[in-house]
Amino acid sequence: MTNKDILSAIPPETLSAFQDKAPEIIKESVKRSLKNKNDIVQHGDEAEKLLKIGMEYITKMLESAMSLGEISLLKDQLSWACDRLPHDGVEMEICLVVLIFTEM
Repeated sequence: MTNKDILSAIPPETLSAFQDKAPEIIKESVKRSLKNKNDIVQHGDEAEKLLKIGMEYITKMLESAMSLGEISLLKDQLSWACDRLPHDGVEMEICLVVLIFTEM
C-alpha cells in the first residue's frame, strides 16, 4: 500500500454523522434514480429494490474506507464496477453523467 492509498483520519464524529444521514441519502438517491425511467427500465418491478441494495452497499464501502482510512477499498470497488457494470447493461458514461449532473 502506498501513501496515496491512505486517507487522512476521519474523526469519529464525521463518520457518525455520515451514518446518521445515510438512510435519508439512500432514500433520496433511490427516489431520484427512479425518475430516470430509461436508466432503470431493464430492472422492471425490481428497480427500487435493486437501487436500494446497491446504494446500501456503496454506503457500507464508504463507511469502511472512512473508518479504516484506506482508499484502496474504493479503488477495488471502482475496478469491479468497471468490469461488472457493462455486463449488467450499464455504461460507464451513464455513471459519469449521473455523478456529474445529479444535484444533491
